[in-house]
Amino acid sequence: MVGTMQDRTGGADARPPVRGLKRVEFEQLIDLGAFEDEPIELLDGELVVMSPQGETHAWVVAVLARHLSRALGDAWMVYSHSGLAVSDWSLPEPDVAVVAATARPQRPRSAVLVVEVSRSRLAYDLGPKARAYARGGVPTYWVVDLVHRAVHVHTDPIDGEYRRVMTVGSDATLTVAGLPEVALAVATLLPEG
Repeated sequence: MVGTMQDRTGGADARPPVRGLKRVEFEQLIDLGAFEDEPIELLDGELVVMSPQGETHAWVVAVLARHLSRALGDAWMVYSHSGLAVSDWSLPEPDVAVVAATARPQRPRSAVLVVEVSRSRLAYDLGPKARAYARGGVPTYWVVDLVHRAVHVHTDPIDGEYRRVMTVGSDATLTVAGLPEVALAVATLLPEG
């Protein structure tokens, strides 16, 4: 017979305190070669296994990156699947992030736009990831919802939450406050079939 662990108060199966991993520790482990070829990201001190990308997912990311790079020119950099240091405890890897251009390699700490393309982890992208980006001050966050053929647009981050969230369909055009060059028809991101 297997017994159960009890804490000092006598509660069965009490979970002991857990210490999360800090972003700088995670980055040091990466520099040492840990997690090579493992699709993981750090969110709120926890290592999260990322979903494999399907064909449509990869295509949407490529379309987004191409459109944004062309529209924005040299003043901005468009990162794909790269870590964004949004806090001391989170280093998510958004599908696309638009950051101010830099002259030397450095991990971005802020972005004017972050995009996640979602099929199987919509609740994660709309919940914990949205909160992480809001806490990091990302002013505009899009979730391209491949299942429902829509884009969830998050703006106005305050106190770790986006104050405005709206869902738009294929007839809408996506824009970003402060980037008048960006005007992207949602239909171009939602292939038929």
